[in-house]
Amino acid sequence: MSSYILDASIIVDSLLQPNGSAAKRLLELCTKKVQLLSLVLLDTEVANALMFDSANIDLALKNFSAYKRLNISLSAPTEKDYLKIIELSKKNKTTVYDTSYHHLALLENGIFLTKDKKYYEKAKLFGNIELV
Repeated sequence: MSSYILDASIIVDSLLQPNGSAAKRLLELCTKKVQLLSLVLLDTEVANALMFDSANIDLALKNFSAYKRLNISLSAPTEKDYLKIIELSKKNKTTVYDTSYHHLALLENGIFLTKDKKYYEKAKLFGNIELV
């Protein structure tokens, strides 16, 4: 089964722009037999982005509940994972947050989906990444 790793940019963009490219890609994946994966920090990142980017609190709460209904398996990096993530982040001059998602894609032989063009340009040489 194919695995796709989602970061907060994909989720938030899908919720706030339901006709956008991220929403279309996410809908496509939800209709296929694929595994959606992410990190435990996704909940916090999505909540934070929705709190700042939603028109009002009711919309932020509604969108967070909609996100939680998605069938995304969340995992936590181990100490060994963090050592590799820190090394990759330093080498590529990227954040540990972004690199953590990408590292999960590399571990799972999955595809990391992101809307973050800056990160994509710095890290595409590692493969297993798709700019949506």
